[in-house]
Amino acid sequence: MKNLLFIFLLLSLFFEGFSQTCPTPDPCTVSNQTDYDLDGGEVLCITTDGFDLGDVDTSLSNGETAVLYIAQGISVDVTSTDNSIGGNGTRSFIIINEGTMNYVGDITLGAGIVINNCATGTLNADDMGISNAGVVNNLGTINLSGGLTNNNENGGIYNGGTFNVDGTFTNNGVVCGPDVGCGVFSVGGSSSNPTGSFGADAGGVDCGNVDICDVGNDGFQPNNGITGSGGTVCSAADCFIILPVELISFTSKLIENGVSINWETTSETNNAYFWIEKSRNGSRFEVIGKVEGNGTSNAIQKYEFIDNEAEEGVSYYRLNQIDYDGTSNFSKIIASNFTTDLELKLTVFPNPNNGEGFSLRIRNLRETSLKAKMLIYSSQGQVLVSNDLLLDGSDIEIKNKLAQGSYFIELRGIEFNLKKRLMIQ
Repeated sequence: MKNLLFIFLLLSLFFEGFSQTCPTPDPCTVSNQTDYDLDGGEVLCITTDGFDLGDVDTSLSNGETAVLYIAQGISVDVTSTDNSIGGNGTRSFIIINEGTMNYVGDITLGAGIVINNCATGTLNADDMGISNAGVVNNLGTINLSGGLTNNNENGGIYNGGTFNVDGTFTNNGVVCGPDVGCGVFSVGGSSSNPTGSFGADAGGVDCGNVDICDVGNDGFQPNNGITGSGGTVCSAADCFIILPVELISFTSKLIENGVSINWETTSETNNAYFWIEKSRNGSRFEVIGKVEGNGTSNAIQKYEFIDNEAEEGVSYYRLNQIDYDGTSNFSKIIASNFTTDLELKLTVFPNPNNGEGFSLRIRNLRETSLKAKMLIYSSQGQVLVSNDLLLDGSDIEIKNKLAQGSYFIELRGIEFNLKKRLMIQ
């Protein structure tokens, strides 16, 4: 009964308008299973790392609603071959993310789907498409290596946080922001508003403050859409998430007894130094170190800082770059999930797939590289493939084609043996 009441409250928040809050479900079903059937009226809470949302079955019947909650500090993957989540509008699937969601590939939101990315939440994907009454409420950070398309003419996006879009942004729907402060879109490609409403609802009424930061200097094209008084455009030089250095990477890696923070620049102008800042909740940061800059440079510069006081669980890091004149600029925020668990973990994705190949991902790899032998077994135990691999922390693409059926993928090393099941449809 409590679940049904909580879901009713969520629906009243999300579908009577955009949400500027992030409710925490109580009660909920906690699951650490690799496969889970999410039924109507149920609230599923993910409270441990290593969960793959591609294994969650959300085949809801008409009129049913279900909620999926990712707890703060938890990282989950979505590695299914189809990241399209939607229905016909008579069923609802609500995702509340306070942790980190990593989509392998694109994400498409259809009817009745709401992703609520909380202030501590991070969502990573390639392209994002929103249509048919799909809604994204973003209070945290969303990083898209591709483009963003909003085709929900009755809603679509509430942005009270930061959208980092490397590709193009096309708005044919509604984009709103907070009344106090500003939601920022950092767009590397072109931005256009052909038939949408930016900073205004579908009727042209202002709906908060949103800002397009034109990182690629390709311009914001209002076209035939509506731009509210709170919809503004800034240049790359004015955008608070753009450093006066050209930052080409900012990553973290687990090492023994700590976290290695690494970043690279291709050019720098009057760069005095970087403060490295850390947060446990994604909002309150403190300085944990300083790395000297390289002044003015057009060559690639590589930097590293070791956090030797890493705490168990997820921590958030950002750079505060300081010019010689004292001007400061913040980078994006990255997350690192430190654990004293030395056990290696293997993920095989996409799983299931069509047999045209798959990828391997290894977690908790602390050495620079490890040698391993990969074996592919049939369901009868016959060895079909045997290859030598070098594990270095990056995803490994396996191009062997497999017929329909069930297989086992095994990685063997000197001190480890990992096995996962792979389904070919």
